[in-house]
Amino acid sequence: ALGSDSMADSVRRLTTVGNCRRRTDRRPADHGPTAGRPPNGDQSPLQQEGPPGHRVGRVRIGIGQPASGAWATPENIASVATRAEAASYASLWTFQRLLIPDGSNMEPVYQSVLDPMAALAYAAAVTTTIRLGVAVVNLPFVSPAYLAKQAATIDVLSSGRHDLGLGIGWMPEEFAMTGASMQRRGARAQEYVQVLRTLWGPQPSEFSGEFYSV
Repeated sequence: ALGSDSMADSVRRLTTVGNCRRRTDRRPADHGPTAGRPPNGDQSPLQQEGPPGHRVGRVRIGIGQPASGAWATPENIASVATRAEAASYASLWTFQRLLIPDGSNMEPVYQSVLDPMAALAYAAAVTTTIRLGVAVVNLPFVSPAYLAKQAATIDVLSSGRHDLGLGIGWMPEEFAMTGASMQRRGARAQEYVQVLRTLWGPQPSEFSGEFYSV
């Protein structure tokens, strides 16, 4: 079996965009006299504060993992991960960049980027509570079956702490290097997520779509 229960649950509950995580299971906001007070006496994730109509929620702070350049060493990855956890940061994040075209004006932070999944697995081994996220893996560059296995593996090794962010890519050189197509990226991404959900669901599983068959 490819998946884990926590990865499947994460797909249902969480949409990751960039470095921000948006919960998708919250109740719609109220606009009447009971705004800020959940039904049935449940504790609301959003509490009324300040003038009427202003709703403030709890903010969880994440930190970037040493992911590129000279500071992306085993020692620094371990040090930042353990210190961030000790300081009660909620999450540790990295990103994907496959190459930098010759003559590019990209910032140095995008030079010599470590593979995000390998780097998160390393961080998982030295932490126990901090969440481990990637924002983002560009899905056109890797098959959904392979990414499903990678993400589920990190989730298992981290005891359910992995947050997977997906992007559709934008750099033509990366598409050329991986043999991926830039056409219909939105439709491909929608089907890609369906494949991930299938592979992380009950087993055995199969999927047959316009772009992917498993």
